[in-house]
Amino acid sequence: MIAVTREWSVVFAPLGRGYRLEGSQVSVAVEAPSNLQALADIERNRVEAGFLPLMLSDSGLIVDQGGETSENALRFALAQAGAMIEASQLDGGDKQAATAFLRRLHHTASQSINRLPDDFLLPRILDFTDQRDISLDGGLGGTLEVSFAASLDQAGECLARSERKVATRLGDSALHSREVWVVNPA
Repeated sequence: MIAVTREWSVVFAPLGRGYRLEGSQVSVAVEAPSNLQALADIERNRVEAGFLPLMLSDSGLIVDQGGETSENALRFALAQAGAMIEASQLDGGDKQAATAFLRRLHHTASQSINRLPDDFLLPRILDFTDQRDISLDGGLGGTLEVSFAASLDQAGECLARSERKVATRLGDSALHSREVWVVNPA
């Protein structure tokens, strides 16, 4: 397992009737076993800034972050995964190929949900789980599960902490990722 912790410094700048959230990554810490140090080094050297800047309404909703909607991106990811399975002509008993497919599917699905929800800074729903069955040609299938839990600051006016988990299962193989956001006002 590799654990990556990134910290950003961000500011809210007035922009018209709303705000622009801008900033940059200020630190990264990576924990990994010795046999995964090459991957850990890649993460240490990677600067993640794809979610910034964000344009916010006067009520704190994200109004512009570019990209497709999460639903459309997820459908695209599943279609791509289906095309990969079709092209590879996997044998149902080929566990290595199924595991490789699972990793690719998990990566693609995780990328598709990387987009922040419009109400990320002040979530309307503090806890949910969405599970979808994945049925692909060739008899392969599994599930994609996304769960989200958040808490607000003491005044109930802003996000204090959120956690998003993604679990992808195909047969008896599974991959998991976890993303935690903690807001610490300056």
